Amino acid sequence: MRITAILAHADELRYKLGMGLNRSRLLPVALLLALASPCVRAADVPVAHSWIANASVLTPLTSPGDSFTLGFVVGGGAGEKQLLVRGVGPALARFNVPAPLADPQLEFYASSTLVAANDNWAGAEAITKAGNSLGAFPFLSADARDAALLVRTSGGLNSARISAADAGTGPALGEVYDTTPPDAFTPATSRLVNVSVLKRITTDLTLGFVIGGNAPKRVLIRAIGPTLAVAPFNLGDTLPNPRLTLYGAGPTFIDANDDWGDTAQLTEAFARTGAYGLPARSRDAALIARLEPGNYSAVVQDVSRDTAGLVLVEVYELPDDLTASPDAKPFTIAVLPDTQYYSEPSSTRNGEVVMFTDQTDWLQRHHVSHNLAYIAHVGDIVDDGDVGGAVPAATQWANAVNALSRLETPVSLPFGLAVGNHDQEPNGDPDGTSTLFNRHFGVSHFEGRPYYGGHYGDNNENHYDLFSAAGQDYLALYFEYDAANAHPEVITWASEVLAAYPNRRAILVTHYLASAGGDYRGFGAQGKRLYQALGAHDNVFLAFGGHVDGAPTFRRDPSGPYGRNRLTSFVANYQFDPLGGAGFMRLYTLAPDYGSLTCRTYSPYLDEDKTDYLNAFTQSLAPRGPAEESVVVRSDDRLVVAAVLSRISARDTPGRATVAVAFQTTARSNQWTDWIALPGPTGLHHVHAVNLGEDRVAVFAIGQADDAWVRWQESAGAEGTWAGWQSIPGTPRQTDGSKALSYVKGVRLTDGRLAAVGWTDGGGVYYALQVGVGGNFGAWTALGGTGFRQGDVVRRPDGGLAVVAVDDGGAVKIAQQASDGTWSGWATLPAGTRLFSQVSLVARADSSLTVFATRVEAPSQAVYVSTLAAGGQVWSTFASIAASMTGFARVNPVLRPDGRIALFATREHGVAAHSLESATPGEFGAWQELGVRDRFEIGSVCGAVLSDNALALLSHGAATLEYYTYQATLDGPWLTTGGLPVAWTR
Repeated sequence: MRITAILAHADELRYKLGMGLNRSRLLPVALLLALASPCVRAADVPVAHSWIANASVLTPLTSPGDSFTLGFVVGGGAGEKQLLVRGVGPALARFNVPAPLADPQLEFYASSTLVAANDNWAGAEAITKAGNSLGAFPFLSADARDAALLVRTSGGLNSARISAADAGTGPALGEVYDTTPPDAFTPATSRLVNVSVLKRITTDLTLGFVIGGNAPKRVLIRAIGPTLAVAPFNLGDTLPNPRLTLYGAGPTFIDANDDWGDTAQLTEAFARTGAYGLPARSRDAALIARLEPGNYSAVVQDVSRDTAGLVLVEVYELPDDLTASPDAKPFTIAVLPDTQYYSEPSSTRNGEVVMFTDQTDWLQRHHVSHNLAYIAHVGDIVDDGDVGGAVPAATQWANAVNALSRLETPVSLPFGLAVGNHDQEPNGDPDGTSTLFNRHFGVSHFEGRPYYGGHYGDNNENHYDLFSAAGQDYLALYFEYDAANAHPEVITWASEVLAAYPNRRAILVTHYLASAGGDYRGFGAQGKRLYQALGAHDNVFLAFGGHVDGAPTFRRDPSGPYGRNRLTSFVANYQFDPLGGAGFMRLYTLAPDYGSLTCRTYSPYLDEDKTDYLNAFTQSLAPRGPAEESVVVRSDDRLVVAAVLSRISARDTPGRATVAVAFQTTARSNQWTDWIALPGPTGLHHVHAVNLGEDRVAVFAIGQADDAWVRWQESAGAEGTWAGWQSIPGTPRQTDGSKALSYVKGVRLTDGRLAAVGWTDGGGVYYALQVGVGGNFGAWTALGGTGFRQGDVVRRPDGGLAVVAVDDGGAVKIAQQASDGTWSGWATLPAGTRLFSQVSLVARADSSLTVFATRVEAPSQAVYVSTLAAGGQVWSTFASIAASMTGFARVNPVLRPDGRIALFATREHGVAAHSLESATPGEFGAWQELGVRDRFEIGSVCGAVLSDNALALLSHGAATLEYYTYQATLDGPWLTTGGLPVAWTR
């Protein structure tokens, strides 16, 4: 493993690091580096060859003691290498750099040993001669206080530190030049194979470099922030999410990257160059570029643009035989959410037509730099369909045509449009008309375009497109808004299209994909029907939608895989944000190995990004591993995990859901049994495990037909026998007659019987009870109320149940069961003005109840708590848990034997964390981050408590591997996580 020169002596780098350049000067810096750097003439090189000829960094020193270090590695051949190294201050005045550093000081290190130093260059003849031969810009005079050294090195790690000799401040330029004459270069000549700079920045940092010679050079460029914080570097105050942008001379945009995406090509590049590896799906940035000889600048800033931190920028020479395909680079799919308030600018939402045209103009201008493969509009193109409102329909459609036509000139970009409810007349009626949509964007508009695949019926309301990217073929399948499923024959047509293109990875696009409310919402009625009907096709993998307001994203389908492929689904709609959406759109970048997708939410109108975790993230697209899991603790402290797997082992067909269990063989260990499949009805999902006592387990699940099933052990242990799957009768049905349960939770009663509480798609809550221990279940009965979308159930110490739920309005309500089995009505917990999205419930031994809820508070999520004292009648008002962290989703509480509650949650960007209640009920300590192992999926954290109050934790990562960790002692440190079990490792 090669450690970049700067990091070879990291202990020496914990000095005060200088500040980054002001953002407004980013492009001038790139331009200056291009102007100030030489370019070797192609004619000087006798054979086709190229190399890194020069590297430079311009950055300000802002206080006494500030400095920066330029690192470089010499390799690729034998013999000594002579380098010209310069620390430039006064000479920058010729480029109109204001107040440059008056007296730079230069130190040259071989590894960590100081080899040479210079304050003032003093007109040294050798320096002048070398600079002239290289085309380096001259210093102002022999008396100028710029610094320079000619040094010889036999190879390895080197660095140049630039500081102020007089404790002054101001911009300084650090440079290193390879002095070998171009006509003396051969492929065996030693050369600069790596250049780098480490700097703490507040806005941005630019590393300039020159490719010399007469042939293209492939380079690996990286911007490292988060990885610097972990071993072996252990540096502090690192940049959390660097974005890397590569410019050529001019400056001309070439390429950019945010998260490196764990791609196979980059992983190979790291290994071939000797660069240290990056953690899978870390937020460091990296890209590979094939560059002609010339001047280049790698510019780095945090995604948020305003976050400061330490960052390492590197450029590596790549071997010519590195595996690469011209198409094997990340590509982008752009998604345009509801544009209705841009097409109808008189709306009270204050949208403007220019927001729409700015989107399409930007996509046209940047389609090459972003490797834009396709553009999807998710519907509600206009606000008033065929009739119009305050703005005539013809005008609204003219505005839309004005914007969308820009996608077709000067380059025809492939794009498709979904028909939303506002594009129909009457609104939301698929049996009505979409006359103006078809007039402007009907079959005749798209016929003849190479990407247009075909349509259903005699119009373009349901159609499909075909496109290719990164060597893979894709199919985008569009569905008109049809919440009532008025045209089931469209589903039949779509299934036939998918069957006709089995080798194309399929994307479903519909306006109404998700239900309203919450950041982890489930499918809406139309989205669910599409998935249930089409998810059996192995090529379906991705879905886009709009329509609903509120938190704009859900990731992995929370309704479960239905025995079908796991469908990664994304919803975006900003129409109720200020300015009717302000032109925000989604840019989804897919890695060429299809392992992950990175989301950027950007407004060309504002030139701003949304950087909260709902709008800026990387999501796994892996087709196997756990979709969901549930954990119980046996009496001997061994854990049992029940999970829905999309495959048990690599030999299985991907995408098929199976309920399975794994047993821990020894308490507090990483030793587990292999997965034990529990075959049963097709498509079981939303698994929930219940401890039956006597070391036995029961498992509840929802079936493919949205009915509930349960199975339990009749004898204990991993070798224990299981009863068959039993259906809970009387499943609630929707108005169209279809069954409606979306998930179920089980509870063991004091007499040993099982009870089940189920939530329906329509917002109802239902209860079912086992007739006798080990017997059949009675039918479902309604608990009343409507509009509930998520909840929890616990058994109180007196044996009765308590059910908590959050409704569509964000209110938290509770219903309780009396000792005679009757249920109370729903009571609303006091919440002030807060609106919640997810709730959990804990019953203590003293009969008090505690509810935990999360809510979206822009830009992050917080956790709130409300309590009902034992024997009390009034709940406390929800209060925020004091915490040093935000961005929580799906909090998971567990009750310790000592009566204290431990909270587990997944933070934004997949970080697991926990907080422990103090001796005072309801008061919690600061959140402790438990680290990231493969980026835990939102909502996947399952906490457990052992008999001595120590805690354990399971979660699955973005690569869908399961991980487990625990406290070796009460309140002690958490052990390093390990994989569980071997069958899930690649």
